[in-house]
Amino acid sequence: MPPVTPKSILLIDDEDNMHQLTHAHLEKAGFRVFDAYDGPSGLELALRESPDLILLDHLMPNMNGEEVFKQLSTDERFTELRNVPVIVLTGQGATESSRVSLIERGVAAYLQKPFGLRELSDVIDNVFVIQDIRRRNKQLRAEQEKSNYRLRMLHSIGLAMQSAIDLDELLHLILTSITAGQAMGFSRAMIFLCDAQGASLQGKMGVGPVSAEEAGRIWPALANENLALEAFLEKYGKRKPEANDAFDGRVRAQRLILAGEPCEFINAIKKTQTYRGIPGAARCDACSTFLEALELKEFIAAPLVAKDTLIGLIIADHLYGVRQPIHDELIVQLELFARQAAMAIEKADAYQRLEEEKAKLERAYGELKATHLQLVHAERLATVGKMATQVAHEIRNPLVTIGGFARSLIKKAQGNEAIEKIAGVIAEEALRLEIILADVLNYTRLPKPIFQQADLNKIVRDVCALLSEEARRQRIRIALQLAPLPLLRLDSGQINQVLHNLLRNAMQSFGETRPDDAEGRGTIACATRMMADERVCLEVTDTGAGIPPEVLDNMFDPFFTTKPQGTGLGLPITLQIINEHGGQIEVTSKVGSGTTFFVYLPMS
Repeated sequence: MPPVTPKSILLIDDEDNMHQLTHAHLEKAGFRVFDAYDGPSGLELALRESPDLILLDHLMPNMNGEEVFKQLSTDERFTELRNVPVIVLTGQGATESSRVSLIERGVAAYLQKPFGLRELSDVIDNVFVIQDIRRRNKQLRAEQEKSNYRLRMLHSIGLAMQSAIDLDELLHLILTSITAGQAMGFSRAMIFLCDAQGASLQGKMGVGPVSAEEAGRIWPALANENLALEAFLEKYGKRKPEANDAFDGRVRAQRLILAGEPCEFINAIKKTQTYRGIPGAARCDACSTFLEALELKEFIAAPLVAKDTLIGLIIADHLYGVRQPIHDELIVQLELFARQAAMAIEKADAYQRLEEEKAKLERAYGELKATHLQLVHAERLATVGKMATQVAHEIRNPLVTIGGFARSLIKKAQGNEAIEKIAGVIAEEALRLEIILADVLNYTRLPKPIFQQADLNKIVRDVCALLSEEARRQRIRIALQLAPLPLLRLDSGQINQVLHNLLRNAMQSFGETRPDDAEGRGTIACATRMMADERVCLEVTDTGAGIPPEVLDNMFDPFFTTKPQGTGLGLPITLQIINEHGGQIEVTSKVGSGTTFFVYLPMS
């Protein structure tokens, strides 16, 4: 053990006899004694020797003890001596009021002259004991305040972590808590997470400056905000690093293999023990490369452990700024925080996996629902088709006969207007029914598509050109917005029929043309574009009357129609063709504004 340095006592007294007796007694008791015979020399000696205790005579010429004590208490030169206890030695001339005043101002004790040397030793011992008790109490209070602050800090960070569900936001909050000056105050912090097999640690995120220049630019600005910890975490914690963050990118690029060559660093991680890195420590090649890439010299690596399993690692250091040592208290603080962080990461990771599974189930349910609807629709169409085919065959021959007889009757009417009119109505209605039957048979016998390489834009231009004259007569403008497309595997005839049906519906949405209609009743726009998901979109948009919601829900059902002369089979045939092409058709409409059909076709 190192030798104990004896305590020093400064005696300021103008009596030589007092010096001789006191000096000899105190040195015998093991103290070092310094002598001063007046106030000014005592003050100078106090500055030079920094004694542990001062014995101060109250009554001295030129500068009495009260004036000396005032200088010790108020003069900035004696700031370092503020806590040195002072025992005042008083004679008969000291008044009670002056004694009380000095006690109130901090004098440790009084001794009335004359006093015994034993009494002096007892008073000095008592003063040192009281001073030691006060010092220990002060240390305990300081430690208690630190402990309370640490607990409040961990509690505040814990509450913030509980509200962070997104894993990346949580990791950034954890690293911000480690680097915040209001919390642990490290200059850099980084997180590495284990892979699924636990064989390596992959850099996941880093928070901190990438250079001393960046630190000198960022830290003063943050300090000037003077935010409390809770406000700081709320403002800067729950965010994600910028995409071009240099330090974060450096951390993410690092990967530490745990199954490689063993060394002290790797062994500590495997044993889930905190590792204190110091410059010059022996390490394996893999660890040396890892630490050099991150400029890690003196650092702390705290494992993240959940349910006795290593899930990751926190590394923090003081690379920039004032190179303060990483003391034991800060290490303990980081260890406690790492336990909280590990539980929060496990919860966030479990939540993220749950969300991913939920999304998968929702996608699967959506696909199943769509498949079910397609199946129901197909079954319904098959049933309707079968029935329609049978009915059409039963009706077709009698209907042709009725039409033939009606036309024969017109020829034989020989000017009888009544007979001609009645027979004409019969012939027209029979013809209309034949057309409906033809549509039904076409719908039920729609052939499988014959796929060939085809230009969708050419099909659009051809159909629009075919219907342009009819559109012009109805004072409707057809506009084309065709993007460059690759050749698609299509049945050109069937896609032609799809576009023909959609354009017919669009023109019919403007209603019947009237003589007093102004020029330019509306526009039909045909557009094509590439999609990001390897699909092509064909849009047909009109500015017509729009479709009510109750009609939208049923418009692809066979035989559903709102047109007096319609069969309700145009859109079901369109849907069937698009389905056979592996595509989709969607429609949006607003009454009074118009309708848009979206046809999505796969590129392969």
